[in-house]
Amino acid sequence: IDDALAADELNSADALGKNRPWYKRLFTYLIPWKGDAPSEIIRKCIFLVAVIVFVISGGMILDYFRQTWVSDDVYQNLREMADQAPTKEELDQLPDGYLPKFAKYYAANQDFKGWITIPNSKVDYPVVQTDDNDYYLRRDFYKKPNNNGVIFADYRSNLDPSSQSTNTVLYGHNIRGGRFKDLAFYKQSPVITFDTVYEEAKYKVVSAFIVNVNGQQDNGNVFDYHNFINAQSDEHFNWFIEEIRRRSIINTPVDVLPTDKLLTLSTCTYEFDDARFVVVARKVRPGESTTVDVSKAVKKTIKNLTDADENLEIITVSDTSDEI
Repeated sequence: IDDALAADELNSADALGKNRPWYKRLFTYLIPWKGDAPSEIIRKCIFLVAVIVFVISGGMILDYFRQTWVSDDVYQNLREMADQAPTKEELDQLPDGYLPKFAKYYAANQDFKGWITIPNSKVDYPVVQTDDNDYYLRRDFYKKPNNNGVIFADYRSNLDPSSQSTNTVLYGHNIRGGRFKDLAFYKQSPVITFDTVYEEAKYKVVSAFIVNVNGQQDNGNVFDYHNFINAQSDEHFNWFIEEIRRRSIINTPVDVLPTDKLLTLSTCTYEFDDARFVVVARKVRPGESTTVDVSKAVKKTIKNLTDADENLEIITVSDTSDEI
């Protein structure tokens, strides 16, 4: 009799479950419920954790693409701004010595300091500068939150031609398009245009290299390229040039003198943890041709990208192809 009653109760419960709305049945199937067997509770918990991870990951991916789309849209609008004539009010607000062509950009953001362009690439962006190297890491040109950031000049770099720093350092998150790891790309684009608010200028690429910034790598050896802002002497300048040439992926035919001004681009790269890809160029001198004899450029094979100083192993090879 007891077994029969238990069977009737079970059948009634099954019938009641089937008669419940589908969403309630789904809820009890997915969420741990009173009376569930231990194995069923474990299954449901694992499933819920997987769902949460999936939702969070999907949200992060969607947000990444959203921020990238917003960033690209901002840059496109800024490029189109170059074709618009500045208003009288914008020109009146422009500080003395600033180029009139940049009046609209200065009116939009007074941290604006110039525009950088690398031919045959997507690098065609504004450059800003503030009093630290953190503010624009996660903000766009209009100072709105965006993980893509905007290219900014090291706060220690002086861009005024009358007192310009030896080295102007620019930072950006994975500046796609400047593919100077590729010899063929270098041969197509050996000169970078960097017009500051003070002057228009071009820079010939001298070196491109990968470097670590983590003191736990390479036996603690770190090449602090970004801290070379002002040369203390000709010897100090020549030491820096020797270091960047020795590390360079490409041997370029560009000569450098202690009186030259340098431009350094620094961005993330992923050959190893905490790696940076660095491009150093020197300013075209007054009256000098912007032409570079790229036929003399030679690709290097670097055996160990984390090697530095006396441990750096480089094999120079003849250029038989434009491919890496």
